[in-house]
Amino acid sequence: MQTLAPTSKKQTRFARLLLSACLAFSLQPVNAATLIDDFDDFQEAHSIVQPSSGPLVISSTELSGVITRSFAISATGDADSGRMYSELGDLSIASDSGTVVNASVSYNFDNINLTNLANALVFDIESDLATQIEIIVNQSSSFVFQNSPQLTQYVVLFSSFSAPEAFAQLASMRINFHTLEDGDLLMSGISASMVSVPEPSVAALLTIGLLALRRNKIKAIPVKA
Repeated sequence: MQTLAPTSKKQTRFARLLLSACLAFSLQPVNAATLIDDFDDFQEAHSIVQPSSGPLVISSTELSGVITRSFAISATGDADSGRMYSELGDLSIASDSGTVVNASVSYNFDNINLTNLANALVFDIESDLATQIEIIVNQSSSFVFQNSPQLTQYVVLFSSFSAPEAFAQLASMRINFHTLEDGDLLMSGISASMVSVPEPSVAALLTIGLLALRRNKIKAIPVKA
């Protein structure tokens, strides 16, 4: 005789992680990444002392032309204190306890055709605590991901932006960071890369699987009485 029992949380979590891993695996670089910024050039901003800095000409890039970078940061909360800095290969954004931070990193380029080199941006995220990230290209094309994942790399396809054609004549890019209370972010680099995109049928199956997990939090499975 068989009865039905709800799927355990561990099983559901494992299935979700497996599907996410498959989706991440399907977006793999197929050529060497082109470095945009590895955050070796020192720069800092503090919400109280110096809320903005730049533009700074950065040397740690593989893109052609002159590239400048600017920082801006504001904070609200118990201490109203937040700090961001670039140094020795890391971008760090941190806040005091009970403080919410809004920060941005802005780049200006020499109208680069980035589509000749890549079809995606790659973010090397070392650690993240409840951070929302918005990317705006040429002041018009945008992409947002909530609570960036705890991953070493996060790939954002140009096609995911509201106006992907902006990358054919890249003049500016602004990355906005919004952290919740006590939120911190550590990023070690931004690059552009040509990545493989899954076949439509594979992408559809992965999407269906993720939607099924979202809609069916409890799934009945047969167990022996």
